[in-house]
Amino acid sequence: MGNKLLLDRFTAPGPKRILALDGGGIRGLVALEYLRRIETLLREQHGSPNLRLCDYFDLIGGTSTGSLIACGLALGWTVDDLIKRYEELGRAIFRRRLWKSWESFYHSKGLEEILRETLGDKTLGDDSLKTGLCIFCRRLDTGSVWKFVNHPHAKFFGDNSGIRLADLVRASTAAPTVFRPHSFTVSNTLTELVERGTFIDGSVGTTHDPSLHLLWVATLKGFPFQWKPGASNLLLVSVGTGHWAVDEEFVAKPWHSLLGWASNVPRLLISEASTYTQTVMQWISESPTAHDIDREMGDLQGDTPSQLPLLHYVRYSPLLNRKGFAEINQSTDTATLRKLRSLVDASNVEPLRKYGRYFAEQHVSMGHFPSDFRRVIA
Repeated sequence: MGNKLLLDRFTAPGPKRILALDGGGIRGLVALEYLRRIETLLREQHGSPNLRLCDYFDLIGGTSTGSLIACGLALGWTVDDLIKRYEELGRAIFRRRLWKSWESFYHSKGLEEILRETLGDKTLGDDSLKTGLCIFCRRLDTGSVWKFVNHPHAKFFGDNSGIRLADLVRASTAAPTVFRPHSFTVSNTLTELVERGTFIDGSVGTTHDPSLHLLWVATLKGFPFQWKPGASNLLLVSVGTGHWAVDEEFVAKPWHSLLGWASNVPRLLISEASTYTQTVMQWISESPTAHDIDREMGDLQGDTPSQLPLLHYVRYSPLLNRKGFAEINQSTDTATLRKLRSLVDASNVEPLRKYGRYFAEQHVSMGHFPSDFRRVIA
């Protein structure tokens, strides 16, 4: 699909659909099982057995592990294709490095090789992208969030269109301590400078769940989409990788040491950022999946600050806990649960997939996708 066809799709009248994908390491498999369920139900709803999510969603954005999933979907892969490749990726890259382990716990070579094999030399401006794509990274020297979008009229598309998707995904997945930061050439046509930017994981900050940032990309005047807000005009589906329930057994004791503080602070920051995003999104939207933020605010439905909701918002991200794993007949002893909490343990592939599949069947409903957003599939 060339830029002209993408531009026609972006500017066509009618409602628009956005898919936002969280970070979460190997837990991306949980999100993929939810996406498989969404793809299956959309195929049934549209009577189209070959429908792909790129046919339905007009803009797909992701952070960290979600950036890889977003790329695959925007290129037209089915969810089954992605799951197969994702499993291979997880087993290949999460191997502890023995040399220069002070730089990062895992060597980036395996990740970079697989990204090259999987994405080749495709770029952000590549004609093979079937729909809108947005990848979130954080620039290390400035601390700013960079939103790489493939809209031909984006302010920095001329600078960014030649950047390889493999480099963007590698940068977006450069979680501190896990992989080294990633550098690549960025140009600035305004100042006629050619420079190298160094980037880290987009999950460092408020883009772990990129929903709110994607809404800004889709509607604010600083970006080229400028889609019309409204509950019948804009659908945003956000898919997370699951979140662990608070468990005294895992949380209390580590705080009694400096190492405990060091290991828990990032978790707290990511949790707070996710809660903030969820609060704002439920506050400004009509949402059939809204849940209580806390015992004071409730689910915020009816608290919309504007006269009408700005969008129809759907959020899927299962609670991960001992009870849930027991329901899928997974061992729930303390040692096993501790291992399942790891974002980088490839041995978690099968239990995470099973968990995602089981709860996706319970949570995902076509009742969450109003008829206003039904798409005519050619």
